[in-house]
Amino acid sequence: MTKPQEILQFDLILNEIAHFATFSLGKEAILNLQPSHSKLWIERENARTQTAMECERLYGPLPMPGMTNINDALIKASKDQILDFEELINVARFTHAVLQTQSYFKSAEINLSALSDLIQSLEVNLDLAKKIERCFSPSLEMLDSASKELASIRTKFRKKNSERADKIQRFISSNAAKLTDTISTTRNDRIVVLAKNSDKNSFGGIIHGESASGLSAYVEPPLFIQLNNEISELFALEKAEIEKICFELSQAIKPYAVMYESSLDTMAILDSHFARAIYGNKKGGICALINEDKILYLKDIRHPLIDPKTVISNTYRLDKEHLMILITGPNTGGKTVSLKVMGLACLMAYSGIPLLCDRADVPLFDQLFVDIGDDQSIQQSLSTFSSHLTKLIDVTQHATKDS
Repeated sequence: MTKPQEILQFDLILNEIAHFATFSLGKEAILNLQPSHSKLWIERENARTQTAMECERLYGPLPMPGMTNINDALIKASKDQILDFEELINVARFTHAVLQTQSYFKSAEINLSALSDLIQSLEVNLDLAKKIERCFSPSLEMLDSASKELASIRTKFRKKNSERADKIQRFISSNAAKLTDTISTTRNDRIVVLAKNSDKNSFGGIIHGESASGLSAYVEPPLFIQLNNEISELFALEKAEIEKICFELSQAIKPYAVMYESSLDTMAILDSHFARAIYGNKKGGICALINEDKILYLKDIRHPLIDPKTVISNTYRLDKEHLMILITGPNTGGKTVSLKVMGLACLMAYSGIPLLCDRADVPLFDQLFVDIGDDQSIQQSLSTFSSHLTKLIDVTQHATKDS
C-alpha cells in the first residue's frame, strides 16, 4: 500500500520547509524527517519547534554566518590527513557560528528548557579558530606570518624574482636583434624569450618549441636556466612549508574532532527546528497538542499546499462519541482537500511541524491509512473499484483500535 506521506504529498511540505534551513545538514535533516508514533519524541519535537518559533518571532533567525558541513574535514583530521585552505577556514567559521548561536540563546529572555539539552551540548574551541585565522587572509591566501620559515622563503622569493626580471630585461635589450619580441613569456612554467628561427641555436640552452607561425622559437638561454632553477627551488620550498603549516593546523584540529562532530550534529538539529519555526511564523501556524483521548480538533485549519489567497479554512472534530467524519457534496466542493488536510495535520504534528490553524489537538494514532483518489494498478490489471477494495483489505488486516 502506498505510504500516507506519498498520497498526502508530505514531501512537498518538507521541500518548502527545507528552503528555510541555513546550511546543507539542516536541509538534509528536514528532508529526511519522518513522522513518529512515539509520544515522547513527538512532544519533544513540537516543544522544540514551539520554542524556536518564539525565538524567531522575538529575536530573528538563528545566526549561522558561514556555516558549512565540516564533517569531511573532521574525518580527514582524525586520519592524520592534510586539510586544504578552505577546509581549515571552514572549521574556524564553524567555531564562530556556534559561538554566535550560544550568544543568541544567552541573550534570549524566554524559557528555553525545550532546547536546553541542545544548547548545552554545543562545544567549540576559540583558540583553535584564532590559530587557524592567524595564518590566512580574508581572501583565503596563506599569510607570510603563518611561520617564520614561510616569511623567510617568500622574502627570498620576491628578491630573487626581482633579480631575475632585471637580468632578463638586460638580456633582451642586448640581444634584441635576434628576438622577435621584446618581452619574455612562459613555457612549461619556465621564463623564455621568443627568438628568430634563424637565431634559435645561437643562444645555447633549451628550445621549448616553435610559435604557431613557425617563424619563431621559444628559447631558454643558459642564464635563464639558472634563474628559473633558483625560482623553482624557492617555489618548492614555499609549497613544502605551506603543506607543513596545513598539516600542523590539521593536527591541532584532531583532538577536537569528536567534539566538533557532536556540535555539528546539534547545529543541524537546531537549524531544522528554526527552519520549521520560520515556516510556521510566516504561515501563521501553531504547534499541535498531542492527546491520548482520541480527540482530533483542528480549528480553522488551512491546507498548507493551497495558495493562501484562495485557501478556505475549516474546522474538524473527532472524539469518542464521533468516531467518523462523513463528507458529501458536489465535485470540486473540497471533499478531498478536507480528507487530505486532516491526514496531513497528523503527519505534520508527528514531525514537529506547525499546523496552519488557530488550534490543534491531535490524537496519538499508532498508524495512518489513506485511500484517496482514483489510483489504478496497471500491473495487476485492477479496476479503480478493485484497487480501492485491495487497499481496504490492507486496512482491515493491519489497523488496530488506535489507528
